[in-house]
Amino acid sequence: VGNLYNPDVRYSFNIPIEERKEQFVWDPYGPWQECSKMCQGERKQKAVCVRKSDHLVVSDQRCEHLSRLSLATEPCNTDCELRWHVAGKSECSAKCGPGYRTQDVHCMKYSTLKGQSDRVESRFCSDQSKPQVRESCHGDCHLKSWHYSAWSECSKSCGRGTRTRDSYCMNNLGRRLIDRECNEYQRVLSESCNDISCPDWASSEWSECLVTCGKGTRHRQVWCRLNEERLSDHFCNPNAKPQAVGACELPECASWQVGVWGMCAVSCGQGYQMRAVRCVAGTYGETLDDRECNAAARPRDSQDCEMPACP
Repeated sequence: VGNLYNPDVRYSFNIPIEERKEQFVWDPYGPWQECSKMCQGERKQKAVCVRKSDHLVVSDQRCEHLSRLSLATEPCNTDCELRWHVAGKSECSAKCGPGYRTQDVHCMKYSTLKGQSDRVESRFCSDQSKPQVRESCHGDCHLKSWHYSAWSECSKSCGRGTRTRDSYCMNNLGRRLIDRECNEYQRVLSESCNDISCPDWASSEWSECLVTCGKGTRHRQVWCRLNEERLSDHFCNPNAKPQAVGACELPECASWQVGVWGMCAVSCGQGYQMRAVRCVAGTYGETLDDRECNAAARPRDSQDCEMPACP
């Protein structure tokens, strides 16, 4: 088969040495837990499991077989108080006789050190008796209200005016009270009136000037209307009526201009004399064609003259 050799195999064994068993105990001086309440609560000191040899904190499972210690406690959040607070009440539902009203109830935190109060969630006051949010009440039966005088005349006949009235406070027994007794009730002392359109004047376009030159007049129609309806003139303000007749002015009219008479054409006896007659217009007397002037009104440009009798 061949040569057989013993294999070089070696064995070693580790045998644990029995040491003394470690010991664990509850330490009552662990961290403090959270306070049980927002105000006037209590907190407990948590017990922790530690190794007895070096006081190292270990898992609580190491001490489960040991009986737990009674935990130390102390008061906490002692600088404040929690209380229900009635913030406000509604009016009694009945003005006369039995009724009810609601109360606005809040949970409040009162700080004794800071001297202030803060609203907190209602659950923090759940261990206290909460006031009823609804309570009975009784109306005093002295009903009060504003009474009014008659309305004044409207300040305008149209175009949105205002009218006013006086007010006074009275109870249901007919007794007049001072005004502040009714201040809780709204009063109406003025209101708008005659909120309608006012008639107004309308006018047509101006006519042509009634002259062909110089100063003249022109005309137009003027009438009173409301929207598109024509009314009698007395419905509109006469002081605001537009003029129906107006002045107009065209370029200055042409006119005849005459010169001085010339000398008599003879030295003795009967003769004639001449003068210049021309049609002019404008400030500077611009000469125009004679046809621009009124031919019927043309002055004479010649006339008889008489000199001493001939020898």
